Amino acid sequence: MKNQEDINIGALKELRTRFFNIPAERLGRDAVKSYSIAMENELRTIFGQTDENGKGFTLISVGGFGRRELCYGSDIDFMILSTRIKKKHAYALNNKLSDLLWRAGLSVGSSVRTISECIEESKDVTVMVNLIDSRFIAGDKKLYEKYSKKVLNYIVCRNKKHLMQTLVDEVEKRRLKYPDNYISEPDLKEGVGTLRDYNTICWINKITPIKILISDMTEEDYVLLSKKLADAIDFIFRIRNVVNMRTQKDNCLRFDLQEDIAELLGYGRSDEACVELMRQFFEHSLFIENSLDTIMGIIGEGKRKNKINGIFYMDGHYLESDSEGLELLSTANCLDAVVFWFLVRYQLDIGARLRQFLITESHKKRMNRNNPS
Repeated sequence: MKNQEDINIGALKELRTRFFNIPAERLGRDAVKSYSIAMENELRTIFGQTDENGKGFTLISVGGFGRRELCYGSDIDFMILSTRIKKKHAYALNNKLSDLLWRAGLSVGSSVRTISECIEESKDVTVMVNLIDSRFIAGDKKLYEKYSKKVLNYIVCRNKKHLMQTLVDEVEKRRLKYPDNYISEPDLKEGVGTLRDYNTICWINKITPIKILISDMTEEDYVLLSKKLADAIDFIFRIRNVVNMRTQKDNCLRFDLQEDIAELLGYGRSDEACVELMRQFFEHSLFIENSLDTIMGIIGEGKRKNKINGIFYMDGHYLESDSEGLELLSTANCLDAVVFWFLVRYQLDIGARLRQFLITESHKKRMNRNNPS
């Protein structure tokens, strides 16, 4: 006869199996939301089996789990919020839940915090955005309400301009690390115009609604923006889930996967099908990127930009160029050497836009060498 732990592990495995068996074309927003809610319900059931009555600690989903955006390869991120008196019990519950999830074949990200620790640790941007997306699952509801008032209000209502600029700075750092989504195998989570850029739009919207941020946006414009963003992220979720199912954890849309994914998503199995898959991906990805860039431009309007010459300017500690500057730069000989000289001369890092331009120009040169006219 199975014990309760085996029953719980079996139920968690069954959730994952049911998700795996969903047809590829239906693995978008509705599927990840349903999977997330089912996971919440299962953890709520397990929580209810504990000897404690739940008073003094609370089970909270955070990150992608809190957003109800669990993909097949996502970590199950949760936090046990506890009073200091109940912290020992909270750690025991954390260990139990983590062990059950791990034995069911799931990746886990967990933490145990008091309200004061949440406030202190939210100074780290990664913790901050995880907590912004938190959601009550089970336990002491009054403790969660206290957390919501103190922690979430602290995060969202403190210096809003500084907070949004922090998110913009994180985008710049990420684009330096993943700059070439449009000319190589795109990263579906961290790449330009993918999941993390979409998340950033949502985080900014929580801090200051986009309808307020973009002062001339009409209700019709906002509805259209919301629909196009929803369509774009739905498409990316479908691809990411299929990639996760093929690779267990990888978020990279590798060349060797594209033919299989095109077939699974109904495009057929041919070079033309792969081209159409990637065309639609880039179309959706570009819309997310441009939407975020518009918002970032408004946030950064007051940020000091010091002109160096007719091509370059300093944007904070980054070397950047505008459209006219890039047009002039495209005619330069020894392009990389020119940029490198200015980086060294002014002790700057290369900005995301300028870096993307250099990658694109390098790609054009390689194509020209491979296809001489």
